[in-house]
Amino acid sequence: MRKLQLIPLILMVLALPALMAAQELTIYETSLYSISYPSAWDDTANVADTGDFFSLTNPSLGIIPLSVMVGIDDLNEDDQKLSLKAFAERATDANNAEFVNAGMSDMIEVVASSSVSINGLDAYRIKISVDAGDLVMSMDNYYIRHQDQMFTIAFMGDDLSLEENKEVLTAIKDSFRFK
Repeated sequence: MRKLQLIPLILMVLALPALMAAQELTIYETSLYSISYPSAWDDTANVADTGDFFSLTNPSLGIIPLSVMVGIDDLNEDDQKLSLKAFAERATDANNAEFVNAGMSDMIEVVASSSVSINGLDAYRIKISVDAGDLVMSMDNYYIRHQDQMFTIAFMGDDLSLEENKEVLTAIKDSFRFK
């Protein structure tokens, strides 16, 4: 019986390259990294004083669009001493403080956190739920340190959209490469 339960999982893993191959892919590249995504998604790249920011949105989804963001933060000496976990927790606390300062109640709940690997790179994952009254969205954040910078890959949307697009989002995350 256990073997029968593993068959669908194995088939999904084997089908992942075919799913991504069936979609036309676009590669976004900077001097620091590259990432691939379905060509039908809308992209925006902005370079601000604080570093690089890149975002993708699946245009076919509704009120809470399914989005992928890559952000880069320069690390000062104190930041460089922090573990990935400590940096991720501090970033989550800072985001929550913005909601509280705006007069909203404590809106962010951490629903999962763990050390993970992305293409052999150490990363830390924090998945949070943001409850804004009638709208509840989730953000699945991955923090990766590279030299003196922290890269954040964030997936944002409602839980159903994140689950329904899990294979595509995993392929996007797994396409992330440093140059």
